Amino acid sequence: MDAHKLKDIISRKYQLECEKDSHPKNKALVKTLDTPIDTKTEFIDLIFRGNNKYHFTSRLVDKDLINLCAAFEESASVLRHIDLSFNLITDESVKILAKLLRNCSELQSLNLQGNDLESSGAQAISEALQENKTIQYLNLSFNRIKTDGAMAIVELLFTNRTLRELNLGNLTFFYIF
Repeated sequence: MDAHKLKDIISRKYQLECEKDSHPKNKALVKTLDTPIDTKTEFIDLIFRGNNKYHFTSRLVDKDLINLCAAFEESASVLRHIDLSFNLITDESVKILAKLLRNCSELQSLNLQGNDLESSGAQAISEALQENKTIQYLNLSFNRIKTDGAMAIVELLFTNRTLRELNLGNLTFFYIF
């Protein structure tokens, strides 16, 4: 199945998930999912930056991401780039995203910059990417990840040989003596 048709299916699945749990669908996300893509590609780039002028008032919250992950559950292998930077997502939904990431066999980049992630979210991401053979870029900067979360990401560097760029800028580190 081509990526354009698959995107339509995922958009409908996301909307059904929202209806199922009485969560209002994020109209800007639906519009992004419904935007046509190059039909020659077999991959989907999930780009929804909260600081985009069209998304600023429709940033993703945890329930949006949880429903989106459910929509991608059977199609995770087509995800190539995920950029959910500057949204309002927390560890709650990132742990669900981490489960999805385990099946993203073609994922090249993950950008979760400027969200509300803490250490347990970073640990979940690190564990999910341990065996990934395609990830090259990971950005978790401007989150509230503390030392133990950053250490989990550092451990990822020992096992994952494809990661080429890691951004943990402006994290808060606490050392306990």
